[in-house]
Amino acid sequence: MVPHVVITWLSTARGGAENSVIELATHLARLVPNVEVVWWRHGGRAAKNPGPVHVHEVTDWNGYQQALARATSLPGGQPVVVISNHRTAAADVTIAPTARVVPVVRHVVSQDQTLRVIDPHTGELVERTIGQMPWDVLSAVPVWVGISQASAAALREHAPRARFVSAIPNGVTVPVRIPARSRPNTGKLLVAAVARTVPWKRLDVLVRAVADPRLSTAVMLDIFGEPGSQHQELQDLVGDLGAPVRSMGYVDNLPHRLAGYDALATAALQEGFGRSSIL
Repeated sequence: MVPHVVITWLSTARGGAENSVIELATHLARLVPNVEVVWWRHGGRAAKNPGPVHVHEVTDWNGYQQALARATSLPGGQPVVVISNHRTAAADVTIAPTARVVPVVRHVVSQDQTLRVIDPHTGELVERTIGQMPWDVLSAVPVWVGISQASAAALREHAPRARFVSAIPNGVTVPVRIPARSRPNTGKLLVAAVARTVPWKRLDVLVRAVADPRLSTAVMLDIFGEPGSQHQELQDLVGDLGAPVRSMGYVDNLPHRLAGYDALATAALQEGFGRSSIL
């Protein structure tokens, strides 16, 4: 019997992981007849409705519980698979005990890294390390998935109570048509970076690099992405160094914008898959 698939997500910003969730739902809908998304908008953008997929967008814990309970309560004993993530896994096991919950971890975890997860008893978003997660609840999870070999290897190392870990590479939707080259004549090497302004993206490394006197007059760095917790700090650094850096913000037509650049740069060390570089 083909399972009913429910994908859960707690959105705190606009980024590659959010795009992955919608793309996964869209592609799964071509393979299985029933796919739903329960999208808790805790911040960031509203969920896009990807064609045949039913998206339940909620804004609080009660709404999340009700939406997931409805999506997984099917007549006739139809099997249900919940594609979860590190934030929602324990909550999903608690809310939908008869479903098979499979958490997909979209980054590389470390032992001391602070993760934001839903407390399955209160619905609050709390900070936990991988070892502090509620493994008594998560013992019901049959398999964890990392979106790359590096992501899966980190789970095996730092989440020894995970019963089984598999690596399934993340998907990327490639534009049907490759955008035409549209480089402006600036006389400089144009470099783009695609990342939210958060510490683990290490954008400060790129800012300092292009501020080097040997590069600063010959290079322009444009940063695409939603402002994050390090945004003002980076703006101050750009001003203090006089770095040739511009903040472009979040854009929907990113492939077309990137067609105007000579190079794409990243300094992040904890990318689970690196969607922006592959795109």
